[in-house]
Amino acid sequence: MKNLITAIILMMMTVGPSYALEVTYTWTAPTTGTPVAYYDVQLRVNSGDWEPFGTVINPTLTQDMPVGLSLIRVRGVDEFGRAGVWSTESEPLIDLGEPGGCGIIHRVVNQ
Repeated sequence: MKNLITAIILMMMTVGPSYALEVTYTWTAPTTGTPVAYYDVQLRVNSGDWEPFGTVINPTLTQDMPVGLSLIRVRGVDEFGRAGVWSTESEPLIDLGEPGGCGIIHRVVNQ
């Protein structure tokens, strides 16, 4: 029984909850050209390439961000599918991830 309890405690320590860093980005809608139907959003993590990160209708995005150095950029797309130029990239967001797990718990019996 003691080994089973120890195994359960160790499993709970290593599996524990995972917390993502949720971030909200906002930007200014274009004031010239055709009306924007939606925005393309791209994400760049660390030194990687720009990757599609989704589309949104309003000039705001709330999203769980990956661990590392993240940048986003956006562009407006009109109802005909014509895209404007990409925005300048966001300020860098650096998420080092959650704290590491604790070690094994030792019990000391005081006499």
